Amino acid sequence: MDDAQSVVALGQGWNQVGSPYDADCQFEGIMVRDQLGTDTPITASNLVRKYGCVMDGFARSYKLLSPILPTRM
Repeated sequence: MDDAQSVVALGQGWNQVGSPYDADCQFEGIMVRDQLGTDTPITASNLVRKYGCVMDGFARSYKLLSPILPTRM
């Protein structure tokens, strides 16, 4: 998978953002932009809660990997 960039607009309240690829996700590469347009790495942002989950296809639900984002998943 290449290092393609995507922009996802999040609304007020609870949002979930994920990767559709069955590949490692580099959490340190995710940036969060605040209302002033300032970009901050997700690992340093206080705008989002940092949880890592994976989809369990058999159970058809998400499983929590970590209550804080690992540097690599």
